[in-house]
Amino acid sequence: MDVRRPCPSLDNFAGVIPSEIGNLANLEIVSVQSGSLTGSIPSFIFNISSLRIIDLTNNNLSGSLPMDIHDLPFLEELYLTSNQLSGQFPPGLWECKGLRSLSLSVNKFTGSISRKIGNLTLLKRFISRSKQFDSYNRIIAPRFAHKQGTRLIKVHCHQDIQATQLYTSVLTGRIAHKSLMHIPNMCAGMCAIVSPSAIACLSIARVCLSSALPEEIGKLNLEKLSIQEASLTGLIPFQIFNMSTVRIIDLGLNQLSGQLPLSLGLWLPNLEQLYLDDNKLSGIITSSIGNASKLTILSLTTNSFTGSIPNTIGDLRFLQVFLASQNNLTREPSSLELSFFTYLENCRHLKYLGISLNQFNGILPASFGNLSTTLFKDSNELTGFLPETLGRLKLLERLYLEHNGLQGSIPNDLCLLNKLGDIYLSDNKLHGPIPTCLGEHKPLRSLYLDSNKLTGTIPLTLWSLTDLIGLNLSTNSLSGYIPLEIGRLKVITQIDLSWNQLSGDIPSTIGGAQTLVTLSLAHNKLQGPIPQLLGDLINLEFLDLSNTICLEVFLSHWRHSVLFVVDSNLIGSEDENFSAKEQCVLSVFHLALACSKDSPKERINMKDAAAMIEKIKIEFLENIGKDRKDKRIKTNSYRHL
Repeated sequence: MDVRRPCPSLDNFAGVIPSEIGNLANLEIVSVQSGSLTGSIPSFIFNISSLRIIDLTNNNLSGSLPMDIHDLPFLEELYLTSNQLSGQFPPGLWECKGLRSLSLSVNKFTGSISRKIGNLTLLKRFISRSKQFDSYNRIIAPRFAHKQGTRLIKVHCHQDIQATQLYTSVLTGRIAHKSLMHIPNMCAGMCAIVSPSAIACLSIARVCLSSALPEEIGKLNLEKLSIQEASLTGLIPFQIFNMSTVRIIDLGLNQLSGQLPLSLGLWLPNLEQLYLDDNKLSGIITSSIGNASKLTILSLTTNSFTGSIPNTIGDLRFLQVFLASQNNLTREPSSLELSFFTYLENCRHLKYLGISLNQFNGILPASFGNLSTTLFKDSNELTGFLPETLGRLKLLERLYLEHNGLQGSIPNDLCLLNKLGDIYLSDNKLHGPIPTCLGEHKPLRSLYLDSNKLTGTIPLTLWSLTDLIGLNLSTNSLSGYIPLEIGRLKVITQIDLSWNQLSGDIPSTIGGAQTLVTLSLAHNKLQGPIPQLLGDLINLEFLDLSNTICLEVFLSHWRHSVLFVVDSNLIGSEDENFSAKEQCVLSVFHLALACSKDSPKERINMKDAAAMIEKIKIEFLENIGKDRKDKRIKTNSYRHL
């Protein structure tokens, strides 16, 4: 019988591959996909010279590929994806010159990709992806690397490689210089073929190259150069910034150092995206960057750039994302105002602006309100007032201005921003009341005004924001009471009202906020019983009521939980050591919570717990002495009346 194709039911096979298959001399296709095959791939499979397709995708095959693979003149497709295969690639694999598709992804292969891959002149699809190292979420292909001492892959004759992907793996080594010049066309995803003599895309990610970039890369007519998280060192060759064809340069997450060339942008007429984030680059951001007129994304975060942001940034009319956080950037010395904001007005497509953790130490100009950004993030020791023009940022969705030195009151104009969902103004010097209109701002999801000098009462309308997720008003001087309407917050996860002057009872309706994870009402003037409905907060992970209510009432609801830690004689009526006892019990209670975290990473270790107990004991004994001394002073003062 002339057997050429397998029965379709083979896809349901389990167990090892039977040796009898080796007797099918005219077999053309072996396909067992998504089965339960186990064991190794027997060598006789690769001795069937008539085979055109081998597809063993998504099984449980293990071991290494047979090293004697050879003489498969008709093999066109080999799919071994999603198994447990390991070891090195057999040398004979690169002699199967009829291969058009080769997929080895999601396995445990190690070693190097041979230079002889260039023999596969018909190859249109090559995927080699290591299951062990496939966690990086910025997937870019193709990715080439090699073992120490081996040149980068040479591919001499490929006119139409549609998808060439070498995903993150254990392959290591340095980038070979001259071999890059022999790679003609390699494309993946949306990358287009430029011409038969040019590489469209070259991408390497998450491999340990530990080398410098060869200047020869700049001689390639690339559209996309992406070598990220590859431990690159040294300087960026200036030739890279002379590639007139390049649209994307991504060298992020490396250890590149030195300064950007002064001519940056002059010879990059087609550059759309530039990622140099997370390196060790220094010097200034050159003003010539404004000549890269097609730039839409510029990411320079987490470096050591100095000087001011050049005003020519405003020449990038198509700019959508500008990220320069975590550098050493400063303002221009001639003015306290940050003038580059005025020039950013010209960037009408700007959506994301991140310049936090620098050293601007300046004032937001009135032109700040003319930006088109949807996100603004800044933590730069800014001073002065929030500009009145803030209300013009009609597209603003998130405002991050925490950890600055901003003064004045919170402008009512914030309420005019119909898309504003997140307001972070923590850790400033803002004073005055919380604008009442914020309680009518329905898009609001996060409101963080903590660590300021705010006064007055919490607007009653604020508790009507049923979509509010996070609320932090701690460390201010807010007064008044917590209203019953707090129970309306049905999706809230965090409420922190600690370190204020709030008084009255804890409302019984607080149990209605059942999504609460964190609740802190500590260091206020609250009194009365703890609501029984507090026990309905089934998602609560952190509760802080310290220095708010009397110990007697507090323990009346937690007595059964505390008795095994605290001597019952300690829980009595108020006496001369009452405040010392209160502080001691609360400290022990907090320690108990720290010891009972669900996550082991968050849970306090026993060494630290023992040290904490010793500290609590010492403080308790010191406080007892202090209370007695205070009582004697008070008694003596009465005698002189």
